[in-house]
Amino acid sequence: MCGNRLFPAALVMLVSFGAQGQGPDIDEATRAYLAGDYPRAISLFKPLAEQGDPLAQYSMANLYASGQGVEQNQGEAVRWLRRAARGGYRRAAVDLGNRYASGLGVERDLEEAAKWFEMAGTLTAGEDEEDAESDCD
Repeated sequence: MCGNRLFPAALVMLVSFGAQGQGPDIDEATRAYLAGDYPRAISLFKPLAEQGDPLAQYSMANLYASGQGVEQNQGEAVRWLRRAARGGYRRAAVDLGNRYASGLGVERDLEEAAKWFEMAGTLTAGEDEEDAESDCD
């Protein structure tokens, strides 16, 4: 799954170029993540995620998926991915499609996978997503 593999690279780009309109809290959370201070990153990402920030929600999903700063929990990762995808974050919808296609953290369901891939096709990637996706080719 390219999205999870490139999560740290995407964060580097966000800090380097600034998260488009995300504000200083997301930058600080990203810097904490990159420094390996996962508890601090979570303490900064989580309130933003709970307030509906799709990038912070996607970040929480990846932290739970990888077990960085929290106990690894694929179900919790899927919950955050759903919120991010419903908030318009295309990469989250793609990751959900991949999870349903493979059965990672969810029961394998190709119809559900197709639903998330279709949703991803209707969303426009933000700049941070486009930069990270260019590394997937």
